[in-house]
Amino acid sequence: APEIALPGDNFNTVLYTGTGAADNVITGVGFQSDFTWIKSRSTTHKHMAFDAVRGVTKYVVPNLTDAESSDPDSLNAWSSDGFTTGAAANTNVSSATFVAWNWKAGGAPTADNSAGAGATPTAGSVKIDGANLGSALAGTIAATRLSANTTSGFSIVLYEGTEAIATVAHGLSQTPELILFKNIDSALFWPVYSKPTDATDYLILNYDYAVADSDGYFNDTEPTSTVFSLGDKTNLNRDTCIAYCFHSVEGYSKVGSYAGNSSADGTFVYCGFKPAYVLNKMIEPHTYGWVVEDSVRDPYNAAGYQLYPNTNGVESANHPRVDFVSNGFKWRDGSYDINHSSGTYLFLAFAESPFKYSNAR
Repeated sequence: APEIALPGDNFNTVLYTGTGAADNVITGVGFQSDFTWIKSRSTTHKHMAFDAVRGVTKYVVPNLTDAESSDPDSLNAWSSDGFTTGAAANTNVSSATFVAWNWKAGGAPTADNSAGAGATPTAGSVKIDGANLGSALAGTIAATRLSANTTSGFSIVLYEGTEAIATVAHGLSQTPELILFKNIDSALFWPVYSKPTDATDYLILNYDYAVADSDGYFNDTEPTSTVFSLGDKTNLNRDTCIAYCFHSVEGYSKVGSYAGNSSADGTFVYCGFKPAYVLNKMIEPHTYGWVVEDSVRDPYNAAGYQLYPNTNGVESANHPRVDFVSNGFKWRDGSYDINHSSGTYLFLAFAESPFKYSNAR
């Protein structure tokens, strides 16, 4: 029996068309999102990532090193079933098609944490499954704000870096397997921790680079069930930083790796569910970018619409590319970026339906 019978209660993809006008109301998410990632499918506008921890209108750009910006014309409100954009081109250029990927965390914090490390956080600063945390928070750096969904294995952590080796609470009940980091005060790249590459190596979200030696980004220390570790690098341990943390949940999400085979009868990757979304990246040995496939932009097998988180490129149509099946996905293309025999790949997938309830596509 799956832990989450209805994956759409925690992750959902919506499509919309830009109007170029203020207050474009988007519905159909199915819940109030805590993390919304928007990309124009038809124009070369940048990726835009918003979260309820930093607050509405504030965004970071997954395909760039840019520091955080705030624009009331970008995304200006979340609702119980969606969000509202302003007239900004990156989220609402007229007649352009858009995709928004939405995740539910633990709700929006209402205060900054002024308590020290190891103390019970300020009321409203740490939201775990929609409730204020009333006990001590782990870590040698106290999170400034934190929102965690322990059921779906997703949390958002805002903290102040010190450039000294440290640990920070992630708020989850299990060890994160993928963490995206960004120093939001400085123009620095996005370090990525993943379990398949381990804490001695790192990837970069906004570049196509192959895996590299961590050089201390994560202090060569694996996350635990309570904290993740920071080395002394400015990209994730100076100024104000944000961390997006994920772990696998049976029947709902999966972080893992696979080997390519360069064949149209491609590698099958078991997830335990029919995917709604797959993010993947060649880990080694070559430099190929991040790729997103989802079942909403292309609802039929073999799917073939790709977006690229490390570039502002428009949606590509390459058919056949991938089959989303009842218990995972199977590549139908031997391209280097997804399924080459020389490559090892990282992936993050979210479910449309658990295997127990999946139908043919």
